[in-house]
Amino acid sequence: GATAFTSFVVLCFFLGIWCCGFFSFFFFSFSLLLTLFFFYTGNLYSSALGTMLATSKKVQ
Repeated sequence: GATAFTSFVVLCFFLGIWCCGFFSFFFFSFSLLLTLFFFYTGNLYSSALGTMLATSKKVQ
């Protein structure tokens, strides 16, 4: 009847909201991890590059 259809619509609505929230949370955490990863590797790379440059200057 109508009550079953209404409950079904409400269920779909909440499921949609939950899916959207879950995916946005997943995307947010994933991008955050990616940013942290690139920031960390970038720092390591720049420090290694700086060390290399310093040692090459010392050699010369």
